[in-house]
Amino acid sequence: MENENKYFWTKKDGDNVRLGLSKDAQDELGNVTYIDLPKAGSKLVAGDTFASIEAEKAVSDMPSPVIGTVVEVNPALKESPDALNGDWDEAWLLTLSESK
Repeated sequence: MENENKYFWTKKDGDNVRLGLSKDAQDELGNVTYIDLPKAGSKLVAGDTFASIEAEKAVSDMPSPVIGTVVEVNPALKESPDALNGDWDEAWLLTLSESK
């Protein structure tokens, strides 16, 4: 299942789902300077805040568009949160196992 809403995209990644920041979100936020993401093993609930993103235009709490358990967080973002400013398809945040 691939899906994109205004701020996030989701894409099937094997048995998991990859969650990323959409081009619209990148454009609204501007250059990302810091991101706080949940750790592997954290459970996401749709609508609950799961991340905080600091950018040149705003600091935003991000509500989860999906339900699932975090399997992996994009390791590049820890040292270089500005990686979210590049190609939107590579601007992934985390990988989730789908909740049934």
